[in-house]
Amino acid sequence: MASQYKEKIANGTDLTAQQIANMNHIVVNNYTNAGLSILFLIVVYSIIFYGFKTWLKVRNSDKRTDKETPYVPIPEGGVKISSHH
Repeated sequence: MASQYKEKIANGTDLTAQQIANMNHIVVNNYTNAGLSILFLIVVYSIIFYGFKTWLKVRNSDKRTDKETPYVPIPEGGVKISSHH
């Protein structure tokens, strides 16, 4: 679509100034949309790649890979909350 509008703008056939301005906006928006879509795909594929890499690392390990904090019971009197910093 952007290439068609760029061609029409270059030819300038029977177009008003407002139509040319609108077409320029459409061209810029199309390229912006394409760039953001590519960036989004890079982020998604990097997350998938990192997840797969981590899964393979965990799968091939004999040791536990989770690191949880030990259980801390709540005191008898409850938890004291202070609003002072």
